[in-house]
Amino acid sequence: MKKLFQRICSVLLICLMVCSLLPPVTAQGAVSKKITLTGYGKSKTSVFISWSTEYNYSHYVIYRARNDGKYIRLARVTDRSYTDTGLKTTSAYTYKVVGVKGNVKTTSNTQKLHPMQKVSPDVSRADKDHLRLQWSYPKTEQASVLGFHIYRKATGESSFKRIGTLSRDGFFAEVDDWFYYSYTDTSAKKAGQTYSYRVAAYRKGQLGKSDTASMVLGPYIYLTTKASSVRIQWSSYPGATSYKIRANVYKYGKDGTRTFYRTRNIATVAKGAKRDHTLTGVSTERYMYEVFIEAYQTVKGKKVLLGTFTPANSESAYSLMRNAAGTPDNVLDVMNVRGSSMYKDWTEYVTGEDKTIFANFEKLHLQKGMTRAEKAQYVHSWIHYNTVYDNSYTTSAKYRYVKCIFEERTGQCLQYNGALAQYLDYLGFDARIINGYRRQDIGHFWGEVKLAGRWYCTETGNYGSDGSWNYFVCRYGPWDASNYNFCGTIR
Repeated sequence: MKKLFQRICSVLLICLMVCSLLPPVTAQGAVSKKITLTGYGKSKTSVFISWSTEYNYSHYVIYRARNDGKYIRLARVTDRSYTDTGLKTTSAYTYKVVGVKGNVKTTSNTQKLHPMQKVSPDVSRADKDHLRLQWSYPKTEQASVLGFHIYRKATGESSFKRIGTLSRDGFFAEVDDWFYYSYTDTSAKKAGQTYSYRVAAYRKGQLGKSDTASMVLGPYIYLTTKASSVRIQWSSYPGATSYKIRANVYKYGKDGTRTFYRTRNIATVAKGAKRDHTLTGVSTERYMYEVFIEAYQTVKGKKVLLGTFTPANSESAYSLMRNAAGTPDNVLDVMNVRGSSMYKDWTEYVTGEDKTIFANFEKLHLQKGMTRAEKAQYVHSWIHYNTVYDNSYTTSAKYRYVKCIFEERTGQCLQYNGALAQYLDYLGFDARIINGYRRQDIGHFWGEVKLAGRWYCTETGNYGSDGSWNYFVCRYGPWDASNYNFCGTIR
């Protein structure tokens, strides 16, 4: 009797163990047949989908919706995942899965997914301790991501580390089907280091792929441009025992066109000497100098080239703007002939309200550590791509230039370029608006900023009707800001 009881207990125990391994059953005693489909963009041209179910289907049929809403069959699989390839980056796709076993067929929920755009960043030198990343992202994909993670790896480091995050709404320009983004790394300081970057779009629990952009941090060149001289200063480079200064020289024609003239060896500077050389007896009105530094190391009596670094030119906005000194509370003149009296009705001062608007804009849009030149270029691009032309002039007539552009986001050439000139003045540059003609017959207002004793053209806005009216800091003439004519003479 005792042995019989032990056998019965053993059988019951085995039954309980088997039952615990079986799928759960519904109240009616049937296993749930529900299929739950999820997925994410796997790459630039692919989507990964997977699904879960409690029922033991023999196979699954995967469907994708066409543009007309009808579904096409993609594949028959026994696994519970599938990668759909060959997709268009800028499109969205809707999927469903049907589980099949004998006469049982169950359809999953539908899931709309985007391919995950792979980011291809560019890296450039913005200032001494600034490396700037830029990338673009398609508008159709942007709404499906939360933002972008920025990763960096320096020489000697084994892996990439995240150094920052940028919101998907942090773009500075919207051009055609793309948003353009920028991130400034202010902690890349060690000359001789190679800094590599990746930028990955992310969603909750999902991370996209990125190409790698790298730059060796070489000597940084400071150029101070005057009418008859170019002062060249540069930072040190590890291991260098001497430096050679060279320049590509470009000549301006009478019509403003620029052509390559020659390469010039300027000077050789030994280690320990002052890294400061002034090129005199030149004409920066007639020539543009693209300066670069060659760093050398002496090994067993021979000079070994470590690298050629950091070209900077005497006409670049960053070189010119770095040395510009503005006048506090400068009157924003509206000129019709250079040097003439202003149009008093259209002249505006930078007011306290304007400064508040600028400060709020910088807080929302600009990164800490940006130089004045970077801020100016960002705002220039932002105005160009984020405002609309006020054909009726109703809004433009109501508000000051700054409020009209930065808050109402509309205006005409006077408001576009007036707001930019006032922001340049706010940053400390001498700026003004010019009234003249474009293409001889079009009455127009554009801007000017005074750099290194010379007035340069600025032009923004009008995007969507004529995107070519867009110049940051450039000379007058066919080479750059062409077809701008004063009532007087163009210098």
